[in-house]
Amino acid sequence: MIFGKHQVKNLWHYFDFLPLNNRQNIVTTDEGAAPVQRWKFLEEYAKNQFNVNCKVSFFRKDVNTGTGTFKDIAGTLATSVLKEHGIKDYVVASTGNTANAFSHYLAAAGITLYVFMPKDALKANEAEVNSYGQKCFKVD
Repeated sequence: MIFGKHQVKNLWHYFDFLPLNNRQNIVTTDEGAAPVQRWKFLEEYAKNQFNVNCKVSFFRKDVNTGTGTFKDIAGTLATSVLKEHGIKDYVVASTGNTANAFSHYLAAAGITLYVFMPKDALKANEAEVNSYGQKCFKVD
C-alpha cells in the first residue's frame, strides 16, 4: 500500500507515533495498514448542498492477517502496549470481532483474556475465544 511516496506495509510503520516504547514488545501477525483516501466527491457535495467547506478522508480495511477482522489493528496495538506494561490479565465485553481479535493477540503474548459476551451472541465467536485458551462468559 502506498501513501504519498512511501510504501506502508503495516501499522508498525508508524511506530514512532504509537504509544509503545520498545519494538521488542510488538505482538503482530503482519496486519496491514488501513489506506486513507481523500473523498473530494463528498467535499463537493457538502459545499454544493450545504455550503460547507470541509476536507473528508476515509479509511477502512476489514481483512487482516490476524483473525480477518478490522479489530486486528486494535488488537495488535493494545496487546503490544499491555505486554510492555507487564499486564497479565485483560477483560473485554464483546459480541464477536473484538473478542476474537483480542483472544488471538493476547494469547500470543501470554496474557489471559476474560470475555463477557451476550447469551445470544454467535456460538462460533465463543468457540473462537475458547480455541485460543481464553475465558468466555455468556451473560444476560
